Amino acid sequence: MVKKLPRFIVSVLRLFEALGRVGVDNGDFTPQEIHVFGITYIATNWVAWLYALIAGLYIDAPFVTELCATFALLHFLSPLLLRFASSMDFLGGFVLACLMGQQVLFGYFSGGFSGNILVWYGVTPILAGVLVGAGSVFFWSLVVLGSAGSFIYLGYQGYPFPQLIEGAGLFFAPFLTVFGWATGVVVIIGVLILQQEEKEELLREKSDKINNLLRILTHDVSNSLNVINTASTLYQHYDHDQERVKYYFEKMDLASANINEVIQNVRTLHAAENEWESINLKSCRLYDCADYCRKLLEDRLMQKNLTLDIDEGSLKNAYAMIDPLFFNNHVLMNVLSNAVKFSEFGSRIKISAKRQGDLTALEVQDNGVGMDKQTLRDLFKEKWQKSKPGTAGEEGSGFGMLILKSFVERFGGKVKIESKTKEEGGQQGTKVTLLFNAPDSLQDFKRNDFGFGHFVVESVETKKSHHVASAEKNSGYKFSNNFPQKNPARA
Repeated sequence: MVKKLPRFIVSVLRLFEALGRVGVDNGDFTPQEIHVFGITYIATNWVAWLYALIAGLYIDAPFVTELCATFALLHFLSPLLLRFASSMDFLGGFVLACLMGQQVLFGYFSGGFSGNILVWYGVTPILAGVLVGAGSVFFWSLVVLGSAGSFIYLGYQGYPFPQLIEGAGLFFAPFLTVFGWATGVVVIIGVLILQQEEKEELLREKSDKINNLLRILTHDVSNSLNVINTASTLYQHYDHDQERVKYYFEKMDLASANINEVIQNVRTLHAAENEWESINLKSCRLYDCADYCRKLLEDRLMQKNLTLDIDEGSLKNAYAMIDPLFFNNHVLMNVLSNAVKFSEFGSRIKISAKRQGDLTALEVQDNGVGMDKQTLRDLFKEKWQKSKPGTAGEEGSGFGMLILKSFVERFGGKVKIESKTKEEGGQQGTKVTLLFNAPDSLQDFKRNDFGFGHFVVESVETKKSHHVASAEKNSGYKFSNNFPQKNPARA
């Protein structure tokens, strides 16, 4: 909703979000409820102050002015309650009570039932529904009917309501009523439309993500099952050569491992999107995260003779607000796996960190093949796509981008990606910058040039099963993804 509003209103709503951060974290209210409250506040507070001004200028009764100004002031200070309120019911009720109190007061001293202030009574229950929900509409309807009924009854009995407003106030009061009421209606309709559009957009996004996950399952699992079926059929009916039998075992094991990986990745994505896993943000030292991932990557680094250069000086003093479990396994490992996959043999990957204002930046720089701008833009798309082979022919599952994006967004962070290919000239390679809140700051992020640049495709590390490992040990053959070859160690 916020992104569709004018910049001034967005700035106010951001302030309200900061005030209500504790309440949101505690589950007392949602960011959407804060947005609705903020828009309603902006649309009504100026009206309350103008009624107080008219009372001060055109009603010769200081206590009326003071009371009208008091209600306007209380309404003005109501956002501070976001830090203390435990529910939107209380906060919305407080704002409506301020508006209702001022309406009753101003109406009583400007002619009562014969005045024009009573037209405001019609908007109060509607505001209650927008602010708090359907449950409050009935309560505030009773309040409005009771107050209006009192005015009607007293007017019918001939009660002499004081008409203290005079001069130009007789013009400005109804003028304000007409235009203030019109503004209120526009705000109500606008908020309801924005809420509906937001819900429809969320439903579309969820539907797309579910369809995407189903497409991944049906496509990749089906392919792997076909491999298993084909290998099994050949083994049973056509080919009983020992070397080919071992090859079939390897194919079936690789396919079953791929099915398991697909299912696990889909489960991770589904859990991240639906918040089944609890995210516990806390201050973490980035050196510990980098060292943890280095240990997991040692074998893969050795296979390609890569050097992982960890800048201890910067990382040991760098802290970020993250969940270390999810960050290590689903964010940093994705970035580093991608760097390893696309790095040239014998090259270097560097990890460093620095402070950027209120943010902590973790940078991963490789000297790999790089990506052109079109590839970068495609990587940011929500649609899943199979990744390109690495410099050693490594295959990728294509899930890294989606997993990384899901978790970085939930950490409140963003990713900046810079990359150059050899054809573009200059230093080729890719630099990924992960930006997160520093422990001593809170920061709203702006999108980079490509939007939220969460890409990275996790490479698939194939593992030999017990069957294949045993076959290699006893036969002296090594099994690749194609055909068995003589093991040099046993030749």
